[in-house]
Amino acid sequence: MVGSIIWPQAILLSMVIGYTGALLVGLLVGSVRYTVDKLQAARLKELEAERQKTIAYEQRLEALEAEKQMTIAYKQQRYLNDLKDQFIVNVNHELRTPLTEVYGYIELLKVRYAELDETTQAIFLQKALNSCEGSCS
Repeated sequence: MVGSIIWPQAILLSMVIGYTGALLVGLLVGSVRYTVDKLQAARLKELEAERQKTIAYEQRLEALEAEKQMTIAYKQQRYLNDLKDQFIVNVNHELRTPLTEVYGYIELLKVRYAELDETTQAIFLQKALNSCEGSCS
């Protein structure tokens, strides 16, 4: 056999069957590897999508928290504005009352100065001064 040109049929047949079997095993291993790679790529895409979904959820939570803080800040601002308005109304009232009284006495003195004696003039001036002192202290 070693020196012959033609191989015996049994050796040739076993060699063809061996190569064919090896080729089939190689194709099977290749297709299984291809399928595993595709499954792994799909799993990575799924994990990335899940990560993006988690990031979007966290951003939504942050946005809701920021909105909540803005709402609280807006309510506090409105409360402070109401307090300011109330303060202005109170100060306006507290200043207007003595100013009206002072204005009234000064107007009386201006209009009726010649008709009033010095004692009445002094009383009017003292009352106007008392109105100023009462609002300043």
